[in-house]
Amino acid sequence: MKKFSKKWMQTFIDGELPKDDNLILEQVSKKSFEVEGFEIVKDTDGKEDSLFEIKVLPNRIADAFSIRGMAREFAAVFDLKWGGNIQTPDLNNFVLNNDFVVTDNTDALYIFTGIKVKNFDNTVETPDWIKDIITKSGGRSINCLVDITNLMLFSFGQPAHVFDADKLTGRIVTRFASEGEELELLDGKKVTLKNTDFVIADESKALSLAGIKGGKFAETTKDTKNCLFEMANFSPTMVRKTSTHLAIRTDASKIFENGITTNRTEECLALLLATIQELDKGCEIEFIINKKLADKSPAWVETSFKLISDFAGKENPNEKIIELLKSQNFDVIVEGQIIKVKASAERLDINIAEDVAEEVLRLYGFDNLESKPLNLSKNVHHSSMFLLENFIRVKLFEKDYTEIFNYTFVAEGEIKLKAGLAEDKMYLRKNLEEGMKLSFVKNYNYLPIVESEAVKTFEIGSVFGENGEFRNCCINFDDNKKKSDFIPTIQADLAEILSSLDSTFNFAILSVINRNLKPALIEFSLNDLLSKIEEKSIIIPFLAMHKDLQSINYKPISIYPFIVRDVAVFVSAGYSSFDNLKSDILKLSLQNVEKIYKFDEFTRSLEDGSTKTSIAFRIIFQSYKKTLTDEEVETEMQKVYTYMKENSFEIR
Repeated sequence: MKKFSKKWMQTFIDGELPKDDNLILEQVSKKSFEVEGFEIVKDTDGKEDSLFEIKVLPNRIADAFSIRGMAREFAAVFDLKWGGNIQTPDLNNFVLNNDFVVTDNTDALYIFTGIKVKNFDNTVETPDWIKDIITKSGGRSINCLVDITNLMLFSFGQPAHVFDADKLTGRIVTRFASEGEELELLDGKKVTLKNTDFVIADESKALSLAGIKGGKFAETTKDTKNCLFEMANFSPTMVRKTSTHLAIRTDASKIFENGITTNRTEECLALLLATIQELDKGCEIEFIINKKLADKSPAWVETSFKLISDFAGKENPNEKIIELLKSQNFDVIVEGQIIKVKASAERLDINIAEDVAEEVLRLYGFDNLESKPLNLSKNVHHSSMFLLENFIRVKLFEKDYTEIFNYTFVAEGEIKLKAGLAEDKMYLRKNLEEGMKLSFVKNYNYLPIVESEAVKTFEIGSVFGENGEFRNCCINFDDNKKKSDFIPTIQADLAEILSSLDSTFNFAILSVINRNLKPALIEFSLNDLLSKIEEKSIIIPFLAMHKDLQSINYKPISIYPFIVRDVAVFVSAGYSSFDNLKSDILKLSLQNVEKIYKFDEFTRSLEDGSTKTSIAFRIIFQSYKKTLTDEEVETEMQKVYTYMKENSFEIR
């Protein structure tokens, strides 16, 4: 989530944004990005500003992770004109000195720009308007030179850095670090670099971690007079690798990891020049650097009015489609029914015809599209493995088994990941058995909640070994009691399922991979079973799920532990059913009762010829807000005991 100031977005828009912030939240969420919310803040002049907290998706960080970029979105949503083009000085009027930077790797660096400034007065206070932008964007004011770089970042989405030029040795060198090279960052943290880490350096040492964070050695202070501003564009893959292994994430790294256009960097060079000259008219621009090694800019994409209308499910006027595209500063060329589109200079996410269609539809508003039933053909070809898995799945559902899904990434296995997610997720699983055992332990503890005496689960999934990827099925049925043996029951269930596929099939045809007594489980190969089915040319029917199964609703279980209280009573003469008793207990308004259910009932004949009925029921207490104490539960249970005594129930 990132915060965007309505006040500063408004400066890039011709026409006024709606005063109703809730309307902005609703419309931007529908047509652009998810808006988490907004807060009202007061400026020093007493006027109010709204800060919108917006989730910018990775594919849009290139163009929308800045005030100007988000302003373009707001303008398009509310059919306003975007006024983000700023008058800047002509770069041709300045001395160009590309020889000041040594660049030798186009795979890591796409463009390097810079400005060498002499006699800048860094003792002056940063203007309040720049401080306001930085603060509202989540940064803090440091000094005038550094604040200028943060203005480029927050307002225009171009990370920048500034070096004290008097601390540099020779020229700037962009290079990969030496293995084991050390660099002290601006926050004082020292990092040891790999030879895959890219740095900005001078002729003697590394100065900053390219695209991620500046270094301590050449940082600016209030005494800095001569400085070198640097703005560049780096390889997303290179930045991501360095950021990951050093565990350093910054706004700059987020932007570069997702890629920005080289157009942006060149444009921001002129914006940076204008800002420097505005803040210190007496400083001298010694020279500029504008060295492009590779072009990263939007390409022309060809699509058609028909494709866009097909996506929408309705005909849209060609003029409206063109209008929506141009509202995003797209270049549009129409050749009959063909449209050639080039995204605005800052966007890299429009690459295929479908991207253009999606752009039109989101601006048009997905809620404005007509709902139509899908035209699904019934002649759908399913793979044999899909049909087999579906057959077994539905049959197990009918026998009251529940399907589970365990992790594919595990701590141990035969196939190791090149880049594991965590220490306990470094391998691909080699079987389903281990995950099923862990699942049993977790599910067994919740049996009282689901009113069950045993765990009945299954998993169908992929396993990985040196010989490849295979599909297995694992079935678990157990109550965790020492003397119980559910293996025969699992075998019988499987035999019945197999015989319904072919009368000659039984449990013996399965290739059992793993078998475990406690908890009882059997894992077998679906690949081997399918081979035997295909040998006999058996046609596997497609089974539709029973409607009762389709109507099952799930709800989350509280993360806090539950407390169980069992009550056994001889009922009074007027007792008719447990439902009536349960209804009476619920009328006691017990606190934090999750469930009440009966688990035993029997009637005993007495010597005088009469009968006596005993019932046992369970009350489960659980809170969704906290862990309950025994004292809290006992207070509620006293209400139950009092009710029992007052209504002639004999507590056993």
